[in-house]
Amino acid sequence: MPTDQAEQSDTVAESEAVGLPDDFEWKLLFDFAPELDRDLIRAGLLAHGLKAEPILISAVTHEDDGDSHLSIDFDGHFLVLVRSPQAIPAEVMTLALDSSNLPAADKAAMRGHKHHMVLEYMSGWDDPTERMIAMLRVAAVFTKHKLLGVLDLPAWNALAASRLPTYLSARALEEMRKLPPLGVLAGFVKLFKSEDRREVCFCTKGLHRWSVNDFAMNGKLKDAEEAYRLFEDLFAHSLTLENLIAPGHTAEVGKCILRFSEMSDYPELFATPFGTLLLEKIKRANMH
Repeated sequence: MPTDQAEQSDTVAESEAVGLPDDFEWKLLFDFAPELDRDLIRAGLLAHGLKAEPILISAVTHEDDGDSHLSIDFDGHFLVLVRSPQAIPAEVMTLALDSSNLPAADKAAMRGHKHHMVLEYMSGWDDPTERMIAMLRVAAVFTKHKLLGVLDLPAWNALAASRLPTYLSARALEEMRKLPPLGVLAGFVKLFKSEDRREVCFCTKGLHRWSVNDFAMNGKLKDAEEAYRLFEDLFAHSLTLENLIAPGHTAEVGKCILRFSEMSDYPELFATPFGTLLLEKIKRANMH
């Protein structure tokens, strides 16, 4: 549980609602222009446990604007890598980096990047978890080639390059397929609502990839572990439902009785495709 989270968003900034077309897109950050080498990519995929063959990688295409790209096809997944000679603007990175559970040194290194690649899942599997595992496999190829980290903008999250191989162990993948972990495949965010940092809004980001609601809960910093546990349990429960949880619904999660309502604060931040529900603890007598 994330009880030792690094410093996160001090202020709530404006953000547009995430659009569905680019939901399976990551930004890979580098100090230098990374190689788009077909043999390197194939060897990296195999080194990180990919069993499926063939691995089909297109020739590199170079564009007049300086971008270069290739496609990767393996195990029914079709992804595209686009290399850019430019850095990502600081204002684009702010929410993902400030909200992530990364050490300050990793955040600083990622903010100082000079080049980036876009990794986009184009087609193949319908299962969102399998799509993101495929993205992890491709991103992990570059961990030995000076990758600084990964930005997951729709989930307000960032991943350290050094951690990517650990997510691809057999045990980690088994657990990931049972329930995609918050902080890895989706965001677990703290938004401080006051200058003294006593009042916090905890929320998830990116659960709409699995066609379910995101969740939010007001509390104090010491409530981070409880918020994580509740969000995790509600995410797991949501994946079993035929219909979305709606405002006015109630649920019993562990020892907590919860009522769900629309998230009225900062609507520009919480306008996700399936909405964000605010959790409120109530007494059992008020459950229905």
